[in-house]
Amino acid sequence: MACLYRTLQDFRDAKVEVDMLVISSPTEYHEEALELAISQHIHAVFCEKPITDDPQASTRLVDKATAEGITISVNFLRLWDDSMAELRSRIMSGEFGELQAGTGVFVKDITHNGPHMIALLSDLLGPVVINEEVTCAFTRLNGEGNQGACASLSVAGANVTLNKLDHELYNFFEIELHFEKVVLRLEDGCRRIVLRKPVPHPEYTKLLYPEDISVFNGNQRMALANAWREWQAFFEHGTLMRRDINWMLSQEMICHQIKAMMVEKNGDDALTKGIS
Repeated sequence: MACLYRTLQDFRDAKVEVDMLVISSPTEYHEEALELAISQHIHAVFCEKPITDDPQASTRLVDKATAEGITISVNFLRLWDDSMAELRSRIMSGEFGELQAGTGVFVKDITHNGPHMIALLSDLLGPVVINEEVTCAFTRLNGEGNQGACASLSVAGANVTLNKLDHELYNFFEIELHFEKVVLRLEDGCRRIVLRKPVPHPEYTKLLYPEDISVFNGNQRMALANAWREWQAFFEHGTLMRRDINWMLSQEMICHQIKAMMVEKNGDDALTKGIS
């Protein structure tokens, strides 16, 4: 039987038992919903990113949920896209060679779409580390909220620069990664994958140009179905999620750290407390 509750308080007062809570509300309501899940001992929670807009609150809630045996996962949609899993396998096999450099471009705040990008880079390439000196230089040049380069990252031994655009112009989320043997572009929100392999140029015969181009589509439409299959395995067999909540939290915390540098640059260190 389907029931509609207009507020979380109505749901709390109804004292119904549920197996899973899906949080797809605006970010400012996530903390209250997670507190509800913990207090009601709801076994599983699937939350939109970010967990909350406060790094201390996110850490506290994740720690509390873990202590209570509550499993949380964050909807970093591309983690369940089969095409991203295929790319990860090809990168890890060495097919593309070592990463040389990269660029990511996104719209909206660093803590809004930034976690999607950080999580994807980390999943494809390995741990992401902030180059603090360069990132601070970007914030001095641009200031909080301005467009352009906002962070310098070290990923797989290479530098990857993040750039923020004005979301009122158009929606945008793309990554370009330069490997030794291929240029990989994830376009249209990673729904289109472009591989450019270097080949001899017909005129400049001593040089290679990345003009052997292949394009294939991502499988983002099936990502949520794949995520649900992972949840189903969790419920039916106790299978662990491929990425646990502490890994997911750590990706968001990188974005909170970048945001804190922006705020600190403007003379407000409120967000920097407790972040290291």
